[in-house]
Amino acid sequence: MISRNVLIVAATVAASLTLVLGTVFAGTIAAQYGGNGNSGNGNSGNGNSGNGNSAGGNMTGQSNSGNGNMNNGGMNSGSSGDQSTPAYLFKLNKKYMDYNGGIFKVKAGVGNEVAPLTQFFPRIAQINVGESVVWYNPTRVGEPHTVSFVMANNEFAPLFAPYGVANSTQFMTLPPGSNSEPQIVPGTNGTNTIVALNARGYDPFVIGSNGTVSMKAPNLNYTMQGDEKFVSSGFLLPQGLGQEFPGSSSTFAVKFIKAGEYDYVCLVHPWMTGKVIVR
Repeated sequence: MISRNVLIVAATVAASLTLVLGTVFAGTIAAQYGGNGNSGNGNSGNGNSGNGNSAGGNMTGQSNSGNGNMNNGGMNSGSSGDQSTPAYLFKLNKKYMDYNGGIFKVKAGVGNEVAPLTQFFPRIAQINVGESVVWYNPTRVGEPHTVSFVMANNEFAPLFAPYGVANSTQFMTLPPGSNSEPQIVPGTNGTNTIVALNARGYDPFVIGSNGTVSMKAPNLNYTMQGDEKFVSSGFLLPQGLGQEFPGSSSTFAVKFIKAGEYDYVCLVHPWMTGKVIVR
């Protein structure tokens, strides 16, 4: 009987702590990113008054009525209606804008080890001809991102790709004895297939209009001509957190000298997309 009562009490306490911590965590995220996290439905109102799962608890209950909400192009601070409207885009860019002296800075991801957010902030950068956009990764964990402009449909760079090697090729793990092994698919005619990380996703690369492929140094500062087939930053890591990805970058800068709209994507997280509008 004593053991049964102890288990009941422990279960009740655990459930209560889970509810409280979940509500506090949601309120904290809403306060940091949602605009109204500390009033209304974040830490007061419905968040701690019995409706933790209806608004402040899960941050979605009031998404279209003025309270903080996370969605496609970043975080919505009170917008309702179509996210493609000029009014919505203006609010989003204004909220996260860092645009001074002809340089527009864009965050590639935000957050921490508890809640990393895989979006570009702001998602749309509007600049003038001759100005630059600089991307950086402010996440507090070593989560890589890329900024990749794929102007030719057949030039998308998959993060991993198959390669043919002689079946006599021997591979050695580094450091020796580590828990890793190459993915090898036996083939015919003396050739095997391996699956490996694509250097054109990992490193900065440019494919020019004539098809010339060039690998660039980390932290690339590039001038976009506007007729390239592929331009990519390579892996972007937070400053000081790139040791697990040797040769990675912490910034990527592009100067735009031709008017137009330039779409880009993160090769690691393909749902992360952005746009540069050059007037």
